[in-house]
Amino acid sequence: MKSPLASTLVNHVFATLDTSRDGLISRTELSSYLNKVDTDHSGALSFEELAEGLRSQGYSVNESEVAQLMARLDLDKDGSVGGDEFLATLIDW
Repeated sequence: MKSPLASTLVNHVFATLDTSRDGLISRTELSSYLNKVDTDHSGALSFEELAEGLRSQGYSVNESEVAQLMARLDLDKDGSVGGDEFLATLIDW
């Protein structure tokens, strides 16, 4: 069952990523966002980077909310969210 909160956040994140406002997220748009948020340049987002990335976009999220979103995004359950996981979640949503 999908979390309503995670679903709402994913919808908002999609809108944030779609900088061209064409209803699609290009690889360039996704890469640009992930490069900005991935502060340790590991190629994946940690819990902290995801939380700070959301907050920097104006979202007021607490740890529980970020944990719900992280649980949905982290498909391989390794504690971080790579670009492919991020994209797969947006496609699946």
